[in-house]
Amino acid sequence: MFEGRAIAGPNAYDQIPCLAERGMLRADHLFRDLDAQFANSELIFGDYFSIADITAFTTIGFPRWIKK
Repeated sequence: MFEGRAIAGPNAYDQIPCLAERGMLRADHLFRDLDAQFANSELIFGDYFSIADITAFTTIGFPRWIKK
């Protein structure tokens, strides 16, 4: 789906395989860390719903795009 779309904009740029692999590894680490956070709390920071929680919520929906 992202073939030729390594950089946003009107022109096509090929992906660099090692950067794509690194991005997948970073996604794995992010979701591992979020799992650990949510094992202890329903919220990211403090006792109130914050922009951090909104960001986490939208991020959690992203794996479908990268087949995670």
